[in-house]
Amino acid sequence: MNIKRIVSAALVGVMISGGAMAYAAGPQMGSIQGAINEAKKEGNAQYRETIRETFRLYMDKENPDVEGLQNAVRLQLTEQLRNMAIEAGYDPDEIVAQLVILKAMTGEDVDALMEAMEAEDYDAIRDIALKYYELSKQMNYRFKDMNNHWAENTVAKLAGGGIISGRDDVTYDPEGTVTRAEFVALLVRGLEMTMPEGAKSPDFTDVAKGDWHYAYVMTAYANGIVEGLDADTFNPDGKITREQMVKMMVDALKLQDMDMDQDQIRDRTQIYKDWDTVSEWARERMEKALMLGLIKGKQADRIAPAETATRAEAATIVERLLEAQ
Repeated sequence: MNIKRIVSAALVGVMISGGAMAYAAGPQMGSIQGAINEAKKEGNAQYRETIRETFRLYMDKENPDVEGLQNAVRLQLTEQLRNMAIEAGYDPDEIVAQLVILKAMTGEDVDALMEAMEAEDYDAIRDIALKYYELSKQMNYRFKDMNNHWAENTVAKLAGGGIISGRDDVTYDPEGTVTRAEFVALLVRGLEMTMPEGAKSPDFTDVAKGDWHYAYVMTAYANGIVEGLDADTFNPDGKITREQMVKMMVDALKLQDMDMDQDQIRDRTQIYKDWDTVSEWARERMEKALMLGLIKGKQADRIAPAETATRAEAATIVERLLEAQ
């Protein structure tokens, strides 16, 4: 395991409270056990106590203040420690950012971590680190413009799974629009679709073999999830609408033959004042998506079928799809 991938709250007592010694250990340690062995060495007791006191101050209460802890640790990272971290192959800011894992830890595990730090029980610290290892990989995918956004955890989860990506390493652009090709790529990656053997490819003139989305569009088409605007046109760069996303999702789940209670459908759809604006070709699929909770209103009384979807909405809808499959 690469230490840089597992710097999480559960390792705060190792990577940070170990101070300069833990940083100097460097990536060559290569494992949790290696970092813990270094943290056991003498000579850093005063620094470890300083960090333990900081941890108590911000985390030993009903409403942990993760941001406060991060800021406090940043203040304690002196220029000397920062330079040592960089020389050892670590990004100090990345290490501090990954303390966000504390938000996902149970109160019981936070208490257990506190007790382990107090007792300098490195075996217990290691056990908590291993428990949150997979989640820490997801939490590592945090884009700066997603901080405190309503879709923050969803985007981090999907990015950690390699399903979505940002505009760049630090920007997700949650309010940006999504193209038809981009959403198809999300579905193909999320559902791990493959090209059926012997499948026939469509004759879209606007999807060429050299395009980044070529394989995604061909795979989705072969699996019956997408169609072109006509026989020759897919419009990969067109902005996808909410009802277009729903059609792809319902078809991906193979729900075309799903039976529905018409009274329940009427009760669910009549709250939306704009329900009559749903396209005829999308109406049945929109009804199924509503019944399954795959889509919700843009507002309490608006389903907004023809509006373009944002990148945050697309991530949330894909997460619901994956949970429903």
